[in-house]
Amino acid sequence: MTDTTTKQSQLTCKYKAVAIREDDRTGIGILRYLPETRNGGATLEIHSIYCPDKLSHKQTFLAVMQHINVDDGESALLRTAMMNVKYQWAALYPNVFVKGERYNIGAHSEVLRLAEDALRRKSTIYEEEIN
Repeated sequence: MTDTTTKQSQLTCKYKAVAIREDDRTGIGILRYLPETRNGGATLEIHSIYCPDKLSHKQTFLAVMQHINVDDGESALLRTAMMNVKYQWAALYPNVFVKGERYNIGAHSEVLRLAEDALRRKSTIYEEEIN
């Protein structure tokens, strides 16, 4: 079993992230959802992040990673779209498997709306489900 397969088989949480980098600002949408669901399903957290500057690709990735919470002994899958992520950056987070994907309206529309909303609002919001 490869390292990638091992990480995926022991996932405790999944995330999706999309970033919109404009000339003078950046909007980021992040969604955390149950690992049992294939393309979403039960949403656990949403992040709609506004940055008043155009972030570099690396800064954008690091901003996303600040919102990915993985405890010791856990692992997560981060599906990204509309973001460039270098292997070297992702390697700094051994408990997070980063998967770059082409934008897909079915899989990424909700996180895209979160990024767009952040740009429109010019503020950041975070919400989580409380059991």
